[in-house]
Amino acid sequence: MKHSSAKKMAKTALVSGVLSCMLVTVAGFTYKNLNAPIIDVDEMSVLYGETPEATDFLITDDEDDFEDLNVVIDLSNFNAYELATSSVEVTATDTDGNSSTKTVAVTVVDKQAPAVYPVVGEDNTAYVKLGGDTELGNYVKAYDDVDGDLTSYIEASDDLDTSKAGKQTITLNVTDNSGNEAEEEFTFVVTDDESLLNKTTATTAVAVKSSKLAVHSAKKAKKVASTAISRIGCKYRSGKTGPNAFDCSGLTYYCAKKAGISIPRTACAQYNATTRVSKSKLRAGDLVFFSNSSSSLGHAGVYVGNGYFVHAAITKYGVIKSKLSGKWYKKHYVGAGRI
Repeated sequence: MKHSSAKKMAKTALVSGVLSCMLVTVAGFTYKNLNAPIIDVDEMSVLYGETPEATDFLITDDEDDFEDLNVVIDLSNFNAYELATSSVEVTATDTDGNSSTKTVAVTVVDKQAPAVYPVVGEDNTAYVKLGGDTELGNYVKAYDDVDGDLTSYIEASDDLDTSKAGKQTITLNVTDNSGNEAEEEFTFVVTDDESLLNKTTATTAVAVKSSKLAVHSAKKAKKVASTAISRIGCKYRSGKTGPNAFDCSGLTYYCAKKAGISIPRTACAQYNATTRVSKSKLRAGDLVFFSNSSSSLGHAGVYVGNGYFVHAAITKYGVIKSKLSGKWYKKHYVGAGRI
């Protein structure tokens, strides 16, 4: 009986040991997250001239912080300068490799009212020649970032009287095609002081021209940047200029061309053809240049904002987005150029 009891106890101990071992083994397993990130938006809108950012798609994950997720936005069907709805594919991947993909309807909208400014004058004051034309369009202009020149659509609260010197206050109103309304109160100063009129006209003409050129340039720069972002994921191929394969200067050449800007084909020539800009003054759409082991300048990319640039790297990686502060890029950085 004692022998049988001892045998039974030994068997029980063996089973307990196995169970303990099994429990230890189970406890030793590393938890594996199998839940993919959630993209919690079906449709959204962005302002004219802007592109959707990763933060716009309300992406969450039950394990990772947003900053740790890899978010890829396919903008190949998106045009920031067209008031339309496009299908944008978004893929979010967490640190465990779980991915989710969603097609989001992104609509470009115009929320900016037209700008009204004097042709001759400053701020909301316009100078008018005594006895001159009473047509308001000769003295004030209206410009919209989408619809362009809207001067002929300006409505006024009163008619302009140029028959006597003095000041006249008139409220001007203009609405763009998207329904954005601008209402400005202008003071029209009727004067026969030719020196003042001539001096003001010259100064204002330069300012207005510079303002229009600046707006035009900024729009093109944004187009360069958005085009570069849309090419992320394309292949690297020496000598190629797109649309689905590029070398480094082929990508910058392609992006500029899409924005209506003509630049040379090679990185060195592009550097020489652009206006130098400091790293602290970089804006999206500027080109960035780097040296390599074989030449003083051998690599180029498109700056897209927030310290990042898009470039056709090497065959292994293709077109990618990188940080300017990355070790290699920081060491080999040559400069930037504005196109």
